Amino acid sequence: MEDQSHASRKEKLRFNDHKKNQVFFNKGRYLKETGHNMEHEWKRMILNWRLYRARDKVTTDGVFVEAEALN
Repeated sequence: MEDQSHASRKEKLRFNDHKKNQVFFNKGRYLKETGHNMEHEWKRMILNWRLYRARDKVTTDGVFVEAEALN
């Protein structure tokens, strides 16, 4: 019984790795087709993260703090 559950777990992990690799492959192909490079994509992700973090920061008065990226 344990051997069967171990085998199914290994198969599940292998399938998850395949899905992750497929996502990265599709993303790379998309970037190549659209002419965007990874540096551009990385900068966009960082900007989105900064805006998201700034939106979550609230002062004691309940006023939202402006994003550093917008200054």
